[in-house]
Amino acid sequence: MFVNRFRINLDSSSWYKTISLSLFISVFSLLYGLFFTSGLPLWDEDYNSYVPLAINTTWQKAIMNILSPIVKKSKGWGFHDRPLKVLIYKIGWLISKWNSIAYYFQKNLFMALIALLIFIISYRLINHTFTAVSASLLYLTSHHVIASLLWLGDVSIISEFFFILACFLWLKFQFNGKFSIGTLIIIFSYLGYRTKAEVKVLPFIFIIFTFILSIKNKRFYFRNWIIISILILLAIPW
Repeated sequence: MFVNRFRINLDSSSWYKTISLSLFISVFSLLYGLFFTSGLPLWDEDYNSYVPLAINTTWQKAIMNILSPIVKKSKGWGFHDRPLKVLIYKIGWLISKWNSIAYYFQKNLFMALIALLIFIISYRLINHTFTAVSASLLYLTSHHVIASLLWLGDVSIISEFFFILACFLWLKFQFNGKFSIGTLIIIFSYLGYRTKAEVKVLPFIFIIFTFILSIKNKRFYFRNWIIISILILLAIPW
């Protein structure tokens, strides 16, 4: 199966090629995003809601809200509980206050990292440079990506980063079963949960992956279900 390419260790020439293209994709994506967002001001909702919320939330409380899977909000709030968003706005406030540059730079950075992940995953799966680069460019030019990038209050790009990174790590986990990678899967999936609730579909995607890949190594198969169980438990609290 093509997923078995994740087993393969790249030779030196392929490794240098991958590093060079990865660097190009990252820099290009960041500059591409900055081109669209340069000079844009904060939105009204940023002035009225998000930035004031970040200012009034202490660093300790912002971090604790992320770490706690229990939502301490009114009934029906759960799907809009996005504590990581508050932390990102706090970082933006710390750097540039009411200037939008730091807020947009963070979103551009996440977008560039997604483009990089798409390139790496595509290249490892199909081993075709042009297709892998095209996949990244297709993502960057998608209208929903640009719309999310320009709207500061939208966290789709950030949640997509954690979603794709968790899937990438899951594929790698199928061929080495390292405890460290399994731990990273749980961490990044959970950060995705705390960014946008839609990411809570991840454990069900991992279940599908587990059956599709037909893992024969019983130890890896058992570890898969441990991680899936943990992710489901973390997804239950609203």
